[in-house]
Amino acid sequence: MTSSALAKLPLPEPTGRLRLRLPKLKDARFYLALLNEPDYIRFITDTKVRTIRTAEAFIKVRSLPRFEKYGTGLWVVERLDTGEPIGICGLIVREELDCPDLGYAFLAAQHGKGYAREAAGAAIAFAREIMKLDRLCAIIDPDNERSAKLLTDLGFIRDGQRRLESIGSVSDYFEKPLSACACGEAGQ
Repeated sequence: MTSSALAKLPLPEPTGRLRLRLPKLKDARFYLALLNEPDYIRFITDTKVRTIRTAEAFIKVRSLPRFEKYGTGLWVVERLDTGEPIGICGLIVREELDCPDLGYAFLAAQHGKGYAREAAGAAIAFAREIMKLDRLCAIIDPDNERSAKLLTDLGFIRDGQRRLESIGSVSDYFEKPLSACACGEAGQ
């Protein structure tokens, strides 16, 4: 898919404070900071991205190809008022799962401001309204209590654990129905 084709992909609607957009190579400095946050390494993975050059490669090789292949991935979350990138959020298609996985990560300085909830709500609406999905899942590290609470607040239901070979560890598994009866939930 060409960059012009990528630019034509639908995006989630902006929220009151945030825009979710495709990653760009100019986001490398932001990715370098995010991927080296202690919580990112602890709860998601250590990508071994340590330089601007490896951050650019991460965007080219890991982020953009998901959009090219599936039409979705982890969008960069930026503040509407400043354009500052503060996190990533989106839908990850994993061969090992029956439905897309809601994923998100934010810079530590942005925690506790409701940004993850707001961005996740936009991604959920995109899944329901644009992708016409009937359910989403989410996988998190079993020790990530903050994410477990957020997912529960967003209407996800814990459904045991899954071991995904692509991750190489056991994750807590959550699922959320996106049917018409789930559309009226607050914050969605």
